[in-house]
Parts: sequence; structure tokens; C-alpha cells
Amino acid sequence: MLAWALYGVTTNPAILERDGVQCSLAGTTALCEAAAALGLRELQLQAWGPSPDALLAAALQLQDLRPHYCPSVALTIKLPCTAEGLAAAAQLRQRRPESSVTITGVYAAHQALLARAVGADYVAPYLGRMGDAGGHEEALQEVASMAAAMRATSGPAHPPTRVLVASIRQASQMARLAAAGCDTFTFAPAVMEEMLGVPQTLAAIANFEAAAARNGAVGVAAAGMVVVPS
Repeated sequence: MLAWALYGVTTNPAILERDGVQCSLAGTTALCEAAAALGLRELQLQAWGPSPDALLAAALQLQDLRPHYCPSVALTIKLPCTAEGLAAAAQLRQRRPESSVTITGVYAAHQALLARAVGADYVAPYLGRMGDAGGHEEALQEVASMAAAMRATSGPAHPPTRVLVASIRQASQMARLAAAGCDTFTFAPAVMEEMLGVPQTLAAIANFEAAAARNGAVGVAAAGMVVVPS
């Protein structure tokens, strides 16, 4: 795993089902242990339940896993952008003010204001699905507007809610949104492979290595480097 390139991992019940992981405390415990073993700095787990009380209960149980299974990993609770999810988020922040919260399942810029109102640390728009529903260029513009709104409503007394852009399909989308002020993204391994696998870069590096081999290159110890003054 490219731990050097990734700050953390996020998941949800649909991903757990797809990957054969139980949506239970036992299943999420295993995720906590894996996150700690990989040296990740943050893990985002989504609470489940049909009501604010059920969502809050699940959130508290998930938070209680951290001291036992991943104390070195920051744990963020994901809650849906619904009346029930927002109510649970508000209750969680009231009960445990130190809680880190993501409001997820967001499709419109105005929903970010709801996340802001409950003091969420992150708001997660589903870029790819937004594009499927209303056009990909429109989706990029909507997420950029969301990021601008979060910056405009932050201040010394109101820490910013970060836009965690999810459902990214292409590396170029990340570059576009980074230019618009977004700096937090979650994406599938295929997108990382695209970022690392630019054909022209790979061809250039292969040419460099071939030139080095033809020109007498030998192995260099990785322990350190000596710089000789000119």
C-alpha cells in the first residue's frame, strides 16, 4: 500500500458489503486494526441506523473501538446528510465535543451549509454520481462552489468544514478541483494507478535508466548521500 501518499481511508456500508466485510462492530474492529497496522493517520467509519438515536448509538460504539484497536489513528464518524443524520451529528458533537464528523451523501452545494451548521469537520460530495445525474462539468462546478462557500463561512471562531470529494473517477478531476481550492479527496485504487502510470513519464524514466546502464551506472547505497563542495 502507498501509505506515504495516503493520509487515511474512508468506507461506508455499501463498500463493506461489496468487499465482504460485515457491517458490525466485529467487521469495523478488523478495519481499525488494519488501519493501525498500515500506519494510517485517519480512518472514517460510517454509522448506520434508521433514526437519530440509532445513528448516535452506532457512532458512539464505533468511537469506543479506537482506544482498544487503533489508538494511533484518528477516527472520524460519517453520518448521512438527512434530517436523522444531521440530528445525530449535532447530538454527537454535544455529547462528545472532540468528535470528528463527516456529513456524507451530499449532491448539492447548499447541503454543505447543513454540514457547516452542525459543526462537521468534513462534508463529502459524491462527484462521480453527481456527474451521472446532472452532467460532469456541472458536478465539478457544484463542488467548487461548495468549497468556496465553506471558505467564505469560516473564521477564527468557526473552523472550516473541509470538502472531502468522494466518488472520483479520474485523476484529472482532482487536479481541476485542487485548482478551485479543494485539498481532500477519497478515491479508488484505480485512480491512484492512473496518477502513477502516466505513459510519457514511464517512457522517460525507462529512457533515463537505459542511458544510465549504458553509461556505466552502478548501484548506489541508500543509506545516505555525500555532497562534495565545488
